[in-house]
Amino acid sequence: MLAIKRALMGAAVAGGLLLNGGLALAQVASPAPAPVGEDSPYFVPMRNNVFEKLDLVVPVGATVTWFNYDVEPHDVIERTAILFETPLAKTGESLSLTFNVPGTYAYVCDLHGGMEAVITVTE
Repeated sequence: MLAIKRALMGAAVAGGLLLNGGLALAQVASPAPAPVGEDSPYFVPMRNNVFEKLDLVVPVGATVTWFNYDVEPHDVIERTAILFETPLAKTGESLSLTFNVPGTYAYVCDLHGGMEAVITVTE
């Protein structure tokens, strides 16, 4: 079942958009060294193999953007039920998720076990 879910998610991500469990996912490539929105409270730098905001609280409807400053690629995967899984972001690329359902979402980078953080979505 998980393999089927991942295959379907992969196909949806290849198309550029994934809707799952109230989440909208879009990958945005950004070669600029200072991405738009960097000063946003919903901007999460991925640097030195860590998510620099470990416990983020956002309202329903907020879009969170992760930007990869590292040489290594990173992804963002919800760790309990795999409600969302992004493609890999290379150096200078960003990933964005819009959270439409209240709850707590623990996530990791699948490639780097120490990269863990939590997003709490409030009404």
